[in-house]
Amino acid sequence: MKYKLNINNSKVVPHRYLWADVGSSPWPACVSIVTVSLFVNMAFGFNRLVSKTELGVGTLVLLILLMLVCGAWWESLSLETLVGMNTVQEVNNMKLAFALFIWSEIFFFVGLFWAFFHSALVPSDELGCMWPPIVGIMPMDPYALPLLGVTILVSSGYSANWAVKTVKAGFNDWRSMGVTVGLGILFSCLQLHEYKSAGFTMQDGIYGSCFYLITGFHGLHVLAGTMFNIYCLKMMVYGSYSPSHMTSIQMSVWYWHFVDIVWVAAYLFIYIWGN
Repeated sequence: MKYKLNINNSKVVPHRYLWADVGSSPWPACVSIVTVSLFVNMAFGFNRLVSKTELGVGTLVLLILLMLVCGAWWESLSLETLVGMNTVQEVNNMKLAFALFIWSEIFFFVGLFWAFFHSALVPSDELGCMWPPIVGIMPMDPYALPLLGVTILVSSGYSANWAVKTVKAGFNDWRSMGVTVGLGILFSCLQLHEYKSAGFTMQDGIYGSCFYLITGFHGLHVLAGTMFNIYCLKMMVYGSYSPSHMTSIQMSVWYWHFVDIVWVAAYLFIYIWGN
C-alpha cells in the first residue's frame, strides 16, 4: 500500500520517503532468486560449462542486480522505521534475526575450514603425505598481498566503528563510511589480482579446492558487505541517521566485523599455518 508522511515531518524525513511502498515486501524472495542465480552461474563457470567471458558478464550483471534489489529492500526497512511502523520490540527482533544470520554464516565457514583441516592435518598418500601437496602447488607468499589484505580489512573495521560513533554522537560523518567502502573495494581488487597471479587453480586437488572455496566465498561476503556499506553511506550523505534511527548501519558494521574476523582466520590458518 501507499503511505503518505505528514508534511510537517519533511524536515527530518528525506523527501524520497514522502511516498513509498510499506506493505508486503517482495524483496526477500527477489534477493533469494538473484543469489541462487549468481551461484548457479558461478558453478557453470567453475565446471567450464560456459566461457570465461560469459561467466564474467553474467556475474557482473547479477551482482549489479543484487545490489539494486538489496538497496530497495533496505530502503523499505528504513521507511518502515521512519514512519513509526516498527516498535522497539520489532527492531530488537530484527537485530536478533540478523545476529542469528551472522551466526549461521560463521558455521558455514566452520564447515569450509573443517574440510581444509581434515586434509591438512593428516595428508593422504595421494598428496605425498605432505601439506601443501608437493605436486603442482606453489603456495602464496603470506607476507605479500595477503598481509596487505589483512591490513586493509582491519583498517576498514576501524573506520566503520568511527562511522557508528559519529551517528551516536548526533552527526553523520559520511567520510568515515566512505573510507570503509573504498577499502572494501580495494580489497576486492587486491584479491582479484591475487587470483590472477596464483600458481595453482581450483582444479589442483584438495588444496586448490579448499583455498578457492574459503577465500572465494569470503570475497563474495566482502562484496555483500560493501553493498550494505554503500547503502549506509548514501543514508549518511542524506543525513537520514540519528541516535534513535541507526539500525541498518549497526547491522552493516556487525556484518563487516564478521568479514574481518573470517579473513584474519583465513590468513592465519591457510596462508601461514597451511604453508
